Amino acid sequence: MTEFRGVYAAAITPRGKQGEVDFGAAFELVDFLCKAGVHGIGVFGAAGEYPSFRVEERCRLTYLAAKRSRVPLLAGVGSATLDVSVNLARNARDAGVAGVLIPPPGFFRYGQDELREYFLQFTDQVPSVPILVSNTPEYTSGIDAATASALLKTGLFAGIEDASPELDLYAHLPGSALLAGSDARIARVRPAAMLSSSACAM
Repeated sequence: MTEFRGVYAAAITPRGKQGEVDFGAAFELVDFLCKAGVHGIGVFGAAGEYPSFRVEERCRLTYLAAKRSRVPLLAGVGSATLDVSVNLARNARDAGVAGVLIPPPGFFRYGQDELREYFLQFTDQVPSVPILVSNTPEYTSGIDAATASALLKTGLFAGIEDASPELDLYAHLPGSALLAGSDARIARVRPAAMLSSSACAM
């Protein structure tokens, strides 16, 4: 299992006047975060408002950010469908990212058996890159501890980002397998690794 340590900044996605990705501002942000001393950068997670951007924009920024960044880059590949997430993940892998973050599919609510199958199908189609499951229950279907544990036991996942408001998975899973995705509760769990929106803002 790939181990992630330290603070990864959950980057916002700068926008232009028409709502498109502002690539110039994004490059400045990547440079700023690298100089600030973060251990890594996450793009197109919840803080990056990934549903708001076209697949082509996401692929292009992920590719360019991976080439520009001097710290490991994690790429969020969330979408409403498995096919789109697989496409995003393959492009991110080929760009040389340190890992991909895959949340449950957006919009509809799914049961735990459906989520397990979704993530396992994703791993079948995206080899050769560390995969982190992203538990984002405020925006997508929540992943319970039994599902998270079963996924980790397959050995196919590098870990799980727990972005639940109370960091629920920390009570049930080893901290070494988790990245904290909720800044409000990090003092309670003292994570070894975190994906922090505050780190981007600060």
